[in-house]
Amino acid sequence: MKNQERTQTLSRKNVLSALRAQLRSLRWVMLVIYTPVVVALGIVVVVRITTGFPMADLTRDPLQIAQVPVYTGVLSNLGVLVWAGTAAICLFSYAVVRNRAAPGTSSRFLLAGGLVTVMLLLDDFFMFHEIIFPQYIGIPENLVYAIYVLVVAWFLARHRSTILRTNFLLLALALAGFGLMVVMDIFEYVNPLPGFYLLEDGFKLFAIVSWAAYFISTSVRQVGGSK
Repeated sequence: MKNQERTQTLSRKNVLSALRAQLRSLRWVMLVIYTPVVVALGIVVVVRITTGFPMADLTRDPLQIAQVPVYTGVLSNLGVLVWAGTAAICLFSYAVVRNRAAPGTSSRFLLAGGLVTVMLLLDDFFMFHEIIFPQYIGIPENLVYAIYVLVVAWFLARHRSTILRTNFLLLALALAGFGLMVVMDIFEYVNPLPGFYLLEDGFKLFAIVSWAAYFISTSVRQVGGSK
């Protein structure tokens, strides 16, 4: 019985010692991952105080707040998930290959691709070009589009030599899909055709999936050491 109690005491000491060691070794990681959480919650509180918006409207799921069917926006949500997965894979692959890439070009390409994907993800998720910038900040939607086009054009021009060494057909298809989506978005204010939203959002999903396939396949090749 005494041996069992001694074993339990040693086990508890080992657990506490391990926890203290982990707390020391992970303190910077925990600072990095939990600081944005605290900042986000602080922003929510500030918005609640300054605007009077209900706290539930800022924290709960949109479907619960709007009381709409669960299938509302399913295609858009699917696109956001693909955006997020693509960005995560690009940035993770960059972290893997950055120290072993001789000239550094390929790793910087993955970093830039991941950051551009994050930009497009945030725009799609928070509807920056459709609502936030035009209605709340006063920046016209067409100007936001132009900024995004310039950023993507810079990315393509800056990393053209790397892109030409990859299977860039998927990237070309993605850009074509985005272009058709923008055209459909412009025609929305002119004369929407029957099935208009299916075409616009269909082109958008086609472009997102093509974008994802390109960057995921390129990331796999880079991580595997292929050129």
